[in-house]
Amino acid sequence: MLKKLEPVLPFLLLFCLNYTFSEANETKSFPIPTDKEKTFKVGFSMFTAENLQAENRYLIYSLPLILRENIISIGEHTFSEEEKNAYKQRIINREIASVNKKVRDLFSERNNLFLSSVSGIKRESRLKDIEKGLTNFREKMTFLRNLDSKKIEFPDKKPIEYTDNKLSGKLIESPEFSPMQLAKKWNVDLLIWGMVEQVDDILYIRVNAYESALDRSVFSYIDAGSRENVYSYLKNAAEELSDIILGHSWGSLVVETEPAGSAVYVNGEFRGFGNEELKYLSPGKTDIRVDHDGYKRYTDTLVIEAGKTHHINVKLESIKLGKVTINTAPPGASVYINSVWQGLSPLIVERPQYPRHVVIKYKDYEEKEFTLSRDSANNLRITLKRKIIPYKEIVEKERDQFYSALGLWFISIPVPIFAYGFAIDYKLGEITAIINNDNENASRMALSSDIMYYSYLGGLFINAALFLNGALHLFNYIKTANE
Repeated sequence: MLKKLEPVLPFLLLFCLNYTFSEANETKSFPIPTDKEKTFKVGFSMFTAENLQAENRYLIYSLPLILRENIISIGEHTFSEEEKNAYKQRIINREIASVNKKVRDLFSERNNLFLSSVSGIKRESRLKDIEKGLTNFREKMTFLRNLDSKKIEFPDKKPIEYTDNKLSGKLIESPEFSPMQLAKKWNVDLLIWGMVEQVDDILYIRVNAYESALDRSVFSYIDAGSRENVYSYLKNAAEELSDIILGHSWGSLVVETEPAGSAVYVNGEFRGFGNEELKYLSPGKTDIRVDHDGYKRYTDTLVIEAGKTHHINVKLESIKLGKVTINTAPPGASVYINSVWQGLSPLIVERPQYPRHVVIKYKDYEEKEFTLSRDSANNLRITLKRKIIPYKEIVEKERDQFYSALGLWFISIPVPIFAYGFAIDYKLGEITAIINNDNENASRMALSSDIMYYSYLGGLFINAALFLNGALHLFNYIKTANE
């Protein structure tokens, strides 16, 4: 039998050796790490000051705040290929750091086991588990170090999250040593920081942006001028910085509309109203839509060019849609259309061209919501349902109101008593002054007596009113309790 296998034995041995070596060299596979950050975080720090006079110290706060307000309408960041590669590598590095920490924890636990009083069997069992864990983490470390970052999925865009300092406001502290350390402390992807330096009456302004994944400054702006012109320079800095925050160059659009205040939509997204400058638009073909109740919709497509402000004039064609009467039972309910109060029912409103959300509110009745559109009936009658309140809760409410009214009445009782007493005292003082021929003091006492007397009458009136109010609440309380 062996003689028959002699011709193929070398081949069998070679196959076994290859299989063994391939098994030994095979790297264990692990799940590819993923991006856990949902947003692109941007932080603005206070500016540092150099030779700044006391009356100009406010600039280290006001300048970054104004810069932030000019930028904050940008809601999305587009990543370049360089950024994508950097962020993918950062994902791998963070995963390696996490594995390193777990390895250190296991080594620490293993060392502590040798010094502990744990029994031999338990210790040996735990040591075996630790060795398995260390072996697994070593294999994972090898996998991560050999992992091609291109295999990690990373989005082209992310929404922007502007980091706030919850303790001191919207600005984080200025970099004490380096922007890298501050960005790491606040976990921001892009840190905006700067400096204000004063030389005589001239202010030098520097604005920088540090991107943590690239580990370098990606923006620098320097300008100088008087304090009166410093804010105009800051506007220029904001427009240049916006390219970095957006991740691409941009253009702007001004839509002059008639009627004014028409809603302007860009690529289906509401961006503002007519006669406003719409900034930070991506270059390329852009769909424009203009809407206004009572007018035909306007649509157009135009090409936005980077660095340019485009102007278009839109005159909407009016259409007669008529009016809608809203009646409610009971009447006098508040009518809100798209969260804006319109008045009390019954109410006549313009028939909208596009659907509007209507809410009807009335005290002690349930809210009623419906959609008002161009197809709605000419007369709408809305019947409101009274809120169902538990009987015990109603009685307790009436009782609490009675006790509150009773307490106010008791508090008001001393007011007319003391006022009347003071009026008598001042009147006696007036008489004494007249007897002593002290006319000046007599006049002062007479005035004080009159003031206290009228306070007495006013206190009596208030006291009587509060008594009647308490009696009314007592009547309602008894009536409700007996129903």
